[in-house]
Amino acid sequence: MRLTRFAAAVAAAALAVIIAMGTTPALAATQADGPAVLVQTLDGLWAEDQSLGTQVATATATLDRLDGTVAAQGRSAPRSVFAQIAAQEAIVHSLQARQASVTSQIDQVKSVLAERGTQVGPSLTAPQTATEQSDPRMAQVDAIIATIPYPVRTLGVRIVFGDHPAIGPAWGAYDRNTNSLYIGETAFASETRLRYTVAHELAHAYEERMMSDGSRQQAFAIVSSANSATAADELFADCLATIWGAGADSFYWSCPVQVTQPLAPLVR
Repeated sequence: MRLTRFAAAVAAAALAVIIAMGTTPALAATQADGPAVLVQTLDGLWAEDQSLGTQVATATATLDRLDGTVAAQGRSAPRSVFAQIAAQEAIVHSLQARQASVTSQIDQVKSVLAERGTQVGPSLTAPQTATEQSDPRMAQVDAIIATIPYPVRTLGVRIVFGDHPAIGPAWGAYDRNTNSLYIGETAFASETRLRYTVAHELAHAYEERMMSDGSRQQAFAIVSSANSATAADELFADCLATIWGAGADSFYWSCPVQVTQPLAPLVR
């Protein structure tokens, strides 16, 4: 379909808006930054990726509606509809290009964080309130985190004691939107359960914030081939918790060694 002058003008304006949205600094500018700054950069990139995903979905839905109009009316469809389709296609393509760029930056920042992880000290954990810092349960959680053979503090996760308001009573929960790990009261029934809960929920954070899309897909395929009855992300979190030395008090399954072995190279 030829891009009409009107459609080209609309598309150019849309592209200008999309480009203006891309205010995240290039990765080269973050190379000298410390882990805490990189975590903040990752937060910004992740928020931008989610926003772009929503915009792509909205623009695609509009394009589908316009295509439906043409399909129903054929040649009798107003010429303005064809111009709108051309403009909407340009918008969708531009949004997708921007999202691909952001996704690439996310993967690169994750790689930089992973490479520097062993150099990060215990002070990188997300800021807690004075009440949270003085809670004796925090010492228990910190002791468990210290035993995990991966610098999970680079994830910047905030520890919250209590049930997630949207989930209710549970051993634990991870909120990707706020990067918060909720630890329910029942998780403290035993040291083994607490160790598993902390490792499992941090595994969700690791998968969300440190893994590339390719590694995530590989990992999910591995666990799903062994157990297709449970959500892949929960199976993976149990397996990574196992790799990290969590006890046998798992909730979803006891991840077998034939699964942890091929997963290990994907989770440095």
